[in-house]
Amino acid sequence: MSGHISGVQTLIKSDYPNAHYVQCYAHLINLIMKAASCKSKETRIFFSNLTDINNFFTRSHQRVQVLDELVKKSLPKTVETRWNFKSRVVNTVYENRELIIECIYKIEATSNQTITINQAGALRKMLLESTFIYVFHRIMPHLDIIYNQLQKRSTSPVEINNAIYNFEINIQKENTLNNVDSIQVDEGESAKRKRENIYLTRNIIAKEVCDTIFN
Repeated sequence: MSGHISGVQTLIKSDYPNAHYVQCYAHLINLIMKAASCKSKETRIFFSNLTDINNFFTRSHQRVQVLDELVKKSLPKTVETRWNFKSRVVNTVYENRELIIECIYKIEATSNQTITINQAGALRKMLLESTFIYVFHRIMPHLDIIYNQLQKRSTSPVEINNAIYNFEINIQKENTLNNVDSIQVDEGESAKRKRENIYLTRNIIAKEVCDTIFN
């Protein structure tokens, strides 16, 4: 679209020299979130696993039936260039995490196919251990707000500036919350150290993600 040699905007300008090309602000948000999601190996794996969860169910009618029976809703599709679609997936998985784990466990326990058992086991482990579903569940609502604002036909530069300002403030707040958020539970010393390491890793990567978005 934006290529200066053979892109659409260049082809249009060759016939209409006075045409002005303005890149879609909402698409820029998509590019920013893609950069943020690629900031670390852990976040790249996390979003790849989210896609795997969707694919795991949609490729089998029997698995969809189990999902409908236990979760009572389908998982939204992911679209590489539309981060509001990823937002729906993150929120759906976060809000139904325990039911989805139960659903995957049932498929794992009743399947006779080795590949299905292996895939189910890997996804169940990921959902049990991943802390990024929490991080992005906190970030995504702010993304949805600014994405919808930038997609409005009637938006203005003033509204865009206000939306960006509010977005930056909210991302800074999430960055602060990531540094102090923790769960207090009764557990042994070894389990406690493991949990503290998990939160430390999550907070470091969450800070990187928030800094990338903010910058």
